[in-house]
Amino acid sequence: MKLLTLAAVIVCAASDSWGRPATSWAKLKRVDYVRSETRRDRALETAILQSLPGYSEEMRRVYEYNPSVVPTYLVRYFYNRVDLNDDGKPETLVWLHSAMVGGSSGYTAQIYRKVRGQYRLLWQGTPAWNPVIVSSRKTRGWRNLIMLVAGGGVLPGYWTEMRFNGERYPSDPRDGVEVKRSRVAGRAFIADDWWTGFKGIELHPPGFNTGL
Repeated sequence: MKLLTLAAVIVCAASDSWGRPATSWAKLKRVDYVRSETRRDRALETAILQSLPGYSEEMRRVYEYNPSVVPTYLVRYFYNRVDLNDDGKPETLVWLHSAMVGGSSGYTAQIYRKVRGQYRLLWQGTPAWNPVIVSSRKTRGWRNLIMLVAGGGVLPGYWTEMRFNGERYPSDPRDGVEVKRSRVAGRAFIADDWWTGFKGIELHPPGFNTGL
């Protein structure tokens, strides 16, 4: 994944561009909500860090620019486990939140599979908002994912259904099939109000020690 540079992060900070989308998802009538796990998963963190080359270097630059803002720009991860292809083995849904991995259009979602104790990245989508709604509908054996498209000048926000093509889901939720709000149904994972509630688990860059 390409991280935002320090210059881009500073622009985001000036414009407050990582605000939540205006479209409310908490009142969908046909959706059950599941909050993310709160326990740190070290093996998962290792896999996420592998997907973020340059993270340590960019955080070092942020620290040199202004140490007091480091906690603001640390990537925070949210995750849930859910079996997406009904093989009895759960995949891990991840949502990353930080000015380093997104902005006003959304952030980054990922899917991992655990193999022999290690997580392997199966899919990454951006820009993405939480929650990720797992539908009962399937395409090529995998459950469809319903995601919100909002922010970045998109008014009003709308929902899209992401369908598995035999190898992966679309890498951009905006490439999904638009779904009417009344047809949005399923289980919403990573259903956390990070604005006022749980803010995710901090992902500390290796070799980066500021006493945090």
